[in-house]
Amino acid sequence: MSSTQVRYRDAVAEALRMEMHRDTAVVLLAQDRGPDPNGATRGFAGLFGERFVPLALSGDAIIGAAAGAAAAGLRPVCEIPISEFGARALGELTRVAELCRTERLELPLLVRVPLGGYASSGAADGALDPETWLLGLEEIRVVAPATPGDAKGMTASALRHPAPVCLLEHEALGEVVDTVPEGGHRTPLGEARIVAGGDRLTVIAYGPAVQLATRAATELEGIEVLDLRSLQPLDEVTILASVARTGRVVIVSEAGRSSRIAGEVSALVAERAFQRLHAQPRRAVIPPPDSASLRAGGERPRAVRVIAEACSELIAG
Repeated sequence: MSSTQVRYRDAVAEALRMEMHRDTAVVLLAQDRGPDPNGATRGFAGLFGERFVPLALSGDAIIGAAAGAAAAGLRPVCEIPISEFGARALGELTRVAELCRTERLELPLLVRVPLGGYASSGAADGALDPETWLLGLEEIRVVAPATPGDAKGMTASALRHPAPVCLLEHEALGEVVDTVPEGGHRTPLGEARIVAGGDRLTVIAYGPAVQLATRAATELEGIEVLDLRSLQPLDEVTILASVARTGRVVIVSEAGRSSRIAGEVSALVAERAFQRLHAQPRRAVIPPPDSASLRAGGERPRAVRVIAEACSELIAG
């Protein structure tokens, strides 16, 4: 399959556009008071007419409308600005998950969850951290593509999935450019990805931290970098196989953000790979991105240094 260089936000747009052409059940529900989370669907109103639905509603009401549309046989995509993605919208997702569980409903909807702003500012209020809420809702899949290729592939797969999917899109990735397969590219949901192979230590990361972990790994030998990609459910098989190969693991998390993923991965490794460990799992807590690093295309040397130092210390110990 041929490929081309594509920006992250354009890769999301390409997947949405292709799936809307393929399946007329896919509709976009967007708040009409502002642009979509990362500008991916500008111009879609002209392309798809009445299937692009601007709503004078809050974020929680848009999710509620999407659940109703999904129950009626459509495949809605929720476009919610970051200013509207607070506790009320997340609470509505909790109710969607409860409907799926108690009524055994299949509600095929996609919620594009914008991260950045308050989510990257180190805010202590867990109610404003989508991961704190979403990772406890087993009926909802949560994915965090770290590359344009996976952004396209996971968006396409999410729009064919029979249950709700939340696609985490961090503003630090919006301008990232990388190779993306052309045509109907799909990335399986629920599968992690080995970015770089190694036999001395595994670094586990997701989202923008994957790029940082990969840079840190180039400073050392034998470092394996694992991109989780799917946060719910976790790809336990790939995680455990990697840790079994290396015997050491560093889990990257961002200061001020939910530590739930780090805790769940640590528990998984400690419970099911204990005999293969040469040292206890360790967290590398990196500083959140500031506006300067976002303008510089994600360059975060301090964060790279924190990850590299954690790896060096664990290997040396």
